[in-house]
Formats: sequence, C-alpha cells, structure tokens
Amino acid sequence: MGDWRSLVKGEIPPWVMRFIKQVGRGINNHSMIREDERVLLSISGGKDSLALALALALRLKWLPINYTMEGLLINWIENPIAEEALEELHHFFEALNIPLTVANEHQYPESFKGEFNCYLCARNRRRVLFTYAAQHNDKLVATGHHLDVLFETSILNLTSRATFATMLPVQQFF
Repeated sequence: MGDWRSLVKGEIPPWVMRFIKQVGRGINNHSMIREDERVLLSISGGKDSLALALALALRLKWLPINYTMEGLLINWIENPIAEEALEELHHFFEALNIPLTVANEHQYPESFKGEFNCYLCARNRRRVLFTYAAQHNDKLVATGHHLDVLFETSILNLTSRATFATMLPVQQFF
C-alpha cells in the first residue's frame, strides 16, 4: 500500500490534494454525499477503493459537513485474501477512523449452477454488497470506480446481456 501513514498525519503532497479536490468536485457536482449521511464503502483492497476511502476520510478534516463511513470487504471463501493483507487493510482503515467489516462469502453460489464468468462474479459481489447495505439500512454505497471500469461494464453488459448499459455517477438501487 505504500506509505499512507504520512498522508493520514496530514503531510499531503500537491498531487494527492489535486486528487482529493477532484473527488470533492465529483461529489459536489452530482450531490453524492449530504450532511450526516452514512456511506458504505465497497472495498476490494485495490488502489481504487483505497484511494476513495483515503480521499473521503481526508476531506472530512476541512469540510463544513459531516458524514460517517464503513468499509465492507467481500472476502471470497474459495479465494481468500491473505491474512497479512487483511491485517494491513485493518490498520489502514483504523488510521482513517473508518470501521472495516470483512464479509466471508461464497464466490460460486448454487444459483450459478456451475457456470461462472466476470459478469456473474460482478453480480454476486453486488448482491452481497446490497444485501449488507439493506440489512444495515445503508442508503448510500460508494465504489472506487473510474472511467476504465465504466468502459468494462459497458462491454460486459453488451457481451453478457446484449444491452448497452453502464454505471452512472449516482444510481438508485433500493
């Protein structure tokens, strides 16, 4: 994960500040997070979701509004994340004052009937994420998606569902 500890302490280089400001601009332009909202962060352990968590946490230091966050990491039972990596993730989120929940789930549910591909994996991940959100009355789920992911989603939908659809900056799911 690199040396994120200096960022948490407030030693923010200009390039990180630019990133945080761009995240803030996107949030403000699309009215993504409002005062006193609870945000469920979809955490994969990759750079996109970790950068989003860092930006959202650091923004709170100077924002005039407040919101709370929780991270949810889906740990597939069939392909678990290494214990050392989980420990490092817990340290990262602890330093950001964001609770991190690890959900151990089956990657290949019986409903797939032995079939498995990228589209089904993405659907299963969303199912677990949205089920958790509903159980905890979370109305706002944030993902660290970027333009490449939007393109990939369009291609997956074209090849797997024969529809041209992608993600929007803000979408209603429940």
